[in-house]
Amino acid sequence: MANCIKIFLTGVSLLGMVLIGDLRPVFAGGTAAGVTISNLATISFSSPLGGSFSATSNLSSFKVDEIVRLNVAWQDASQVTVIPGSLNQYITLALTNTGNGTETFVLSTDTALGGDQFDPTSAGLFLDSNINGIYEPLIDLSPASNLVLAADQKELVFVANDIPDVRIDSSPYQDGDIGLFDVNITSSHGDGPAATVFVGAGDNGGTAIFGHDFPLQANGQYTVEAVDVNIVKTAVVEALDGGNHAQPRATITYTLVVSAVGSGTVYGLTVTDPIPDDTTYLAGSLTLDGVQLTDETDGDIGETSGTPVDLITVNLGDQGAGNNIISFKVTIDE
Repeated sequence: MANCIKIFLTGVSLLGMVLIGDLRPVFAGGTAAGVTISNLATISFSSPLGGSFSATSNLSSFKVDEIVRLNVAWQDASQVTVIPGSLNQYITLALTNTGNGTETFVLSTDTALGGDQFDPTSAGLFLDSNINGIYEPLIDLSPASNLVLAADQKELVFVANDIPDVRIDSSPYQDGDIGLFDVNITSSHGDGPAATVFVGAGDNGGTAIFGHDFPLQANGQYTVEAVDVNIVKTAVVEALDGGNHAQPRATITYTLVVSAVGSGTVYGLTVTDPIPDDTTYLAGSLTLDGVQLTDETDGDIGETSGTPVDLITVNLGDQGAGNNIISFKVTIDE
């Protein structure tokens, strides 16, 4: 039995004040954080005896609060395919500072969540340094664990994971297995509900206020597409007298049923079967699903090898769920 899988990213979601897959620009609103707003009142008057006079009030001055707010959106709308043991399988997040000041956001991943069959292994969080939307491990080297964003600044972050060879229980993958992970995002000020105030922690010494709850959490799920491949072989004997006794000069028809079950694909599926000792291959008897294959190495997917023939080979190629029926004949030597 062979087991081959593909894994796809599906069912991603985000918790908190975030959008999923919304690529429309989101801009910071209001006055920039830390801006000083000042006001000075003036009075003027004249005396009955003549002359004009004026006076000014004390200066009223305050700093604009910094609103800490972040928009997070998955960028991978289509399925991301990986295989067991593959490295740096990335998923892309777009992070946009929709607050009104420069802010540091702290990112981390958690892959040991429970409730799944395998745990992706975090390979890191990296900035898209050349802004091409493709994770290139030798180029995108800047870690994104502490991401500094000015107001309205947007950055792409690659969430890179390695895929284990087997499930948590060390068994082979099964169709529909899932692997869960979270990306946790918090402010450098810490965590807390919306409207949490940090006096003196904003831009230019002003106050910082959470515009939504922190931390934010982006939830990801890998789903396995697996396929199990089985082969069953039967033999039918036909003697010269019409019976089914294995006598010299009797013909044996071997039938190989290759079945694939599951939603995945196996690649480069090849079937080989040696010709048994004390038998001779019957030339031209090789078929696939009832269609004759040539014995020579040529354009079709079947061939024989050896002189005399001692092996048949059928290259089925990439196969999804379904059956393939291969047959060939030999005669028992006298």
